[in-house]
Amino acid sequence: MKLKQLLCLCLFAVACSTTAVYAQNKLIIETSDGNSETYSLKEIRKMTFSDNLLNITKKNSAKSDSYTFEDILKMYFVQEGSDIKYVGEESPLKLIKTDNTLSVKGIEEYSPLRLYGINGHLFKNIQQWDGSAIDISNLAPGTYILVVGNQPFKFIK
Repeated sequence: MKLKQLLCLCLFAVACSTTAVYAQNKLIIETSDGNSETYSLKEIRKMTFSDNLLNITKKNSAKSDSYTFEDILKMYFVQEGSDIKYVGEESPLKLIKTDNTLSVKGIEEYSPLRLYGINGHLFKNIQQWDGSAIDISNLAPGTYILVVGNQPFKFIK
C-alpha cells in the first residue's frame, strides 16, 4: 500500500511540475467505479496524503473530499479547453529504454522533451524532439521523469 501512495505522490509531483509549463488549471480524479471529479486548482486550499487516503479541501469549505488509493484509477491535470493528456495505459506513446539511451515510439509530430530527476532538477530540455534515441549514459543511477509533450514517463537508470 505504501508503494501505491508513493506512486500517487510522485505522479502528483510530476503533474505539478508540468502545470507551470503548460498552465493546466484543472485536476481530474477518475475512480474505479467509473465516476470522476474535476477540481479547479484555484479552488483547492490543500491536498493531504494519509495512510490510504488522498484528501482534497476546497478554499471555501471545511469539508474534504476523500479518495482511497485503491479507488483512484487515474489522476491528471488539464488546461480547460485543451485535449486531455494523462498518465495511463491508453497513451499512444511508448518509452523505449536501453542502458544508455531513451527513445519514444508513437510521436506523430515534433514534441518538447524535458528530463527531470525525481528531485525536480531539469537535466535535458529539447524544444522539438522527434522521439529518436537520446544519450543518458552520463546520468547517475536513480529515478527520472521524462516528459514528452504532456505525457510523463517514469524510469529507473
